[in-house]
Amino acid sequence: MKTGDSFSKNDIEKTSLNFSELRNKGIEYLQELGGDIWTDYNLHDPGLTILEQLCYGLTDIGYRTAYPLEDLLVKNKDLPIDARANAFFSPSDIFSSHPVTNTDLRKLIIDRFDEVQNVWISRLKNEGFHEEISGLSRIEVLPKLRFIRKLSADQHAREDFINRLKKFLNANRNMGEYFSEVCLLQPRPVEIKCNIHLPEQNDIEQTLSQLFLSLFEYIYVPVRFRTPDEMLSENQTIEEMFAGPRLIKGFLPDEPAKERIRVLDVDILQRLFSKADGVVKCEVKSIVCGDTESQKMTIDPDHFFHLLKDTGQYDSNARFDYLYSQLKVFINEKEINLLHKDVINNLLFEKWSKKYRAYSMGDQKEKTFNEKLEKTYRDPGNYHSLQRHFPLIYNIGPEGLADSEPEEKKAKASQLKAFLMLFEHHLGGHLSQLANLNHFFDIDFSSPNEPAFRNEWINSVPNWATLFPDHQLPASQTESQEAYLKKKNAVYDHMLARFGEELSEVPWKISARLHLLRNEKEYLLAVIRHKSLFLKNVDRLGYNRSKGESIGAPEVPGENEIAGLEEIICLKSGIPLRNKPIVKKLSEQPATLLAPGEHYHNIEQLHHNYRPVRLTELPEFSENENVNLSPSFLGGIEIKLLFRETVNPQNYRISRKTSDDQNKIQVIFRKETRKWVRLYEGKNEADALRFVAQSINYFTELNHHAEGFYLLDHILLLDMLADSQFGFSFKSEYGDNFFGTMADESWSQTESERQNSLQEFFLCAPDADNYRFENKQWLLQNNEGKVIATSAPLPDTENPVVDRQVEKAKNYIRFFSSPEEKNGAERYAEMEKIRLMGSIAGRNFGQRRLVFQRRLSNGQIINEDFFDFQVSFLFPDWPARFQEARFRDFITELIRERIPSHIKNNILWIDRNQMQNFESVYQKWKDAKARQKEQSDKHHLAKLAFDVYTEIQTLKAAK
Repeated sequence: MKTGDSFSKNDIEKTSLNFSELRNKGIEYLQELGGDIWTDYNLHDPGLTILEQLCYGLTDIGYRTAYPLEDLLVKNKDLPIDARANAFFSPSDIFSSHPVTNTDLRKLIIDRFDEVQNVWISRLKNEGFHEEISGLSRIEVLPKLRFIRKLSADQHAREDFINRLKKFLNANRNMGEYFSEVCLLQPRPVEIKCNIHLPEQNDIEQTLSQLFLSLFEYIYVPVRFRTPDEMLSENQTIEEMFAGPRLIKGFLPDEPAKERIRVLDVDILQRLFSKADGVVKCEVKSIVCGDTESQKMTIDPDHFFHLLKDTGQYDSNARFDYLYSQLKVFINEKEINLLHKDVINNLLFEKWSKKYRAYSMGDQKEKTFNEKLEKTYRDPGNYHSLQRHFPLIYNIGPEGLADSEPEEKKAKASQLKAFLMLFEHHLGGHLSQLANLNHFFDIDFSSPNEPAFRNEWINSVPNWATLFPDHQLPASQTESQEAYLKKKNAVYDHMLARFGEELSEVPWKISARLHLLRNEKEYLLAVIRHKSLFLKNVDRLGYNRSKGESIGAPEVPGENEIAGLEEIICLKSGIPLRNKPIVKKLSEQPATLLAPGEHYHNIEQLHHNYRPVRLTELPEFSENENVNLSPSFLGGIEIKLLFRETVNPQNYRISRKTSDDQNKIQVIFRKETRKWVRLYEGKNEADALRFVAQSINYFTELNHHAEGFYLLDHILLLDMLADSQFGFSFKSEYGDNFFGTMADESWSQTESERQNSLQEFFLCAPDADNYRFENKQWLLQNNEGKVIATSAPLPDTENPVVDRQVEKAKNYIRFFSSPEEKNGAERYAEMEKIRLMGSIAGRNFGQRRLVFQRRLSNGQIINEDFFDFQVSFLFPDWPARFQEARFRDFITELIRERIPSHIKNNILWIDRNQMQNFESVYQKWKDAKARQKEQSDKHHLAKLAFDVYTEIQTLKAAK
């Protein structure tokens, strides 16, 4: 079987290092090209001497080029490779990610909070076929032993810790997720009544301390950090070691949390104590908690079993009273009345702190990576001129020629020197690029005018200044700046591909076509700068790709509070990051009142009196310069046309030059196809062109400032549900209400009451006696006469058939409440109906649904599925780029490619008035949520959140 071609970095071209082969190859070329005029290829021939010197130079270049790439990236002696500049990211930078799973988040909380012994996260899950709020989690924290002591002594410690943890969770939540409750478990002291039998000659203190350690590990479920060596010894790969969030206290294996102890059982404790080394026999009699003594003890909700005494005046030995109060120790069946408790206690905490300590990792976890950066500096750019190796008779070495030598001889030497410098230019340039390889791959694009290579090599040429007038150095660049930028662009494409990333140039091609970028240089600079910015932050962008927005001040000063996806979209599309507010009043720009603009309709007269403006004749302008625009310019044109057409130089014309010095130069603008308006009148053409340049620059900047978007995570609007009631609604295949909570008495005050009402619906709906027709609606009642659910209003009818309604309700019940194995065929038929029916009479035919609902304090009813893993993107529709269908398609594809697959997205393109209304309500809600501290704020915050919800629903309905 034929294998495909391959290449390896170890397969170096041997010819470049073989002097003889190069020399023979050179002679072959000479014979082929000049065999009829040059036949002497012996060693004494000057041409052969030159060839040999060139071959020697090529072998030197080949040898230096064959240096290990790592050595070529070292900038200076005694310095390592600049990892960040070359996009070499450490394993912790590139393999880690923002917490995604419960295990990830547990690791991060335990790592960041010294007060946390262990933590448990429970996510509220949807069960069955109803649609309710998803993404909510409850956090239960078991405090560390020393923090438990602090909680008993400091009444503010609990509240301060919970507030810090909530702020931390807000800053580290995933998109579509929220933490509904944070619970710091409270201690419930327990005592264990038991007898421990030890053999004679036993180290009592060691045995009891080890037994207590096993008990502590069982009760408090501690988490042990590992060192890098320990992780490797457990057969963990580098990728597995650094997977998940970045930790600072060591490594935690990627394993689920052990269940916290909610029940203490004498039998389990009996087995636990019996396994302790040195214990002959163990008798666990009972568990004592306050006045209760039992064989099996269940902990109260939001509490944990505590083995130490952390109340009253602090005494290190008194803390252990609960451990010893019910403990009896026997040696040879004789009870020991005196135990060295202080020794046992010290041994216990010594073992505990040693086993469950945190590690000050520092650079330890990056040790292997940093070692790989320590390479040898080769100084590959140190060029030694070929002319220094020629025999003295050639007169081109450092010795040169005496002033007394004939001019002809000097001329011949200079000719040979100049001829050889053509070759040396390439040899020196090659080594110069080799020496600056680290700079060429530098991801920080801060020198757009950087030459292709430097000309330091020329300093090695003997007496080079004699060849140049005034001793001026020749130009070092051998390529245009555009050529260099194209090469740099290709290099950045390669470096992005290392991380599986690509930065499409489509957004900037659209900008260039719309004249937002004036030429190829501006286009290349814009593309390269964004690729450079992406590369410099690729580790953070990858880490935060699923991170949600944090409302309020960041948990860490300087930390970015926006969603990771928002930053990725901005960098990949060229949209300014956090350019808010988007709506900018045009009246902020000063305008000079000119005479009302004249409109020109006569095209022939227009061509005769005015000429087009060429882009090349427009002067450079300053972004800070003001431009005076007439009211007719700002007010007489629709906003989309204003943003799109004002940046196009083809829409401007200036009056033609005449011999009459009294004539003033005018600038006119095309507002419509055959309608031009005068904008400016000045004394000369230079001022007119400057006005055009300033106008284009102003509206280019206006486009830039108008670009932006909002990413609204629906779950953040949960504040609107304060004091709301719980209900449900069955939706038909057309999205209409079939039966649901509509009557006032049907609404539940708690979620558990709603579940009971739903169960009652399933029980009562099949019985026709439970239906009552009233006000064109069916009312479904339970046995006590309470209305459980109400149907949608029916058309006018005098004799509605209850059997038909009951049969329809039974069908719904079978679909929503029956086990899948019994009604799989019916559900399959339901899906087939959706596939076959499609859209009927302009209405979408879909799946029947059970939607959970809330009725707010203002009487409004909202569906809980609004908060169910949904986000909305709001883009302005008036900036020039945002009007282009191709740009909108690009944004849509980008969002759907990068957003987590379980998140539903709504992309809305809205006009200026809609954006202004949204920004008004959004900013009020966001400001209030950021400063929310007291319960008294919740009603005001609920109103503001509802205003945002209403605005979103209005925009979606108008879509």
